[in-house]
Amino acid sequence: MVLSGRKRKRIAVHWPVRLWRQREMVPVESTTENLSSEGLYCITQEPFKQGERLQCEIVIPGESFGSPEPFLRLQCRVTITRVGGTTENSGVLRSSEAVGAAGER
Repeated sequence: MVLSGRKRKRIAVHWPVRLWRQREMVPVESTTENLSSEGLYCITQEPFKQGERLQCEIVIPGESFGSPEPFLRLQCRVTITRVGGTTENSGVLRSSEAVGAAGER
């Protein structure tokens, strides 16, 4: 778990994440570095701007929480709240609205 002076506790998990800009069909793919109750952190090769709103899908392995499903897809809308960090293309995404979740076999 990562604390480093943040308001929310973060947990280090490395799950696939897909990000879509409005009107784009091909997602930007990445892996989460950590999650909190307010959002996630990931590093992308695609640059984003602070304040940009995206559709997001996090693919959570079912075994992470004892589900018989192989994975769960969590969909939400996110806003880029910080750009920077270890590379110019990294960013913090804050979840603004949960859209839904679906398990898959």
